[in-house]
Amino acid sequence: MVGEKLHIRSGPGTHYGKTGVIKHGAEVQVMCKTNGTEVAGNSLWYKLADGRGWIAARYAENLNRIPTC
Repeated sequence: MVGEKLHIRSGPGTHYGKTGVIKHGAEVQVMCKTNGTEVAGNSLWYKLADGRGWIAARYAENLNRIPTC
């Protein structure tokens, strides 16, 4: 993840409500990816495996292959 903190949202877009925050440097498990609101030129969003919500892929570093939701 890059940046100071990353908002977790209830759906794959910036118009969905915030459900939490991930601090810089934290590692999370991702279940799948889908297209949503474009953030800084990237429309991919990752669904967190723990069920907390979605994060914008633009601000996350992906180390593994992620299936489409």
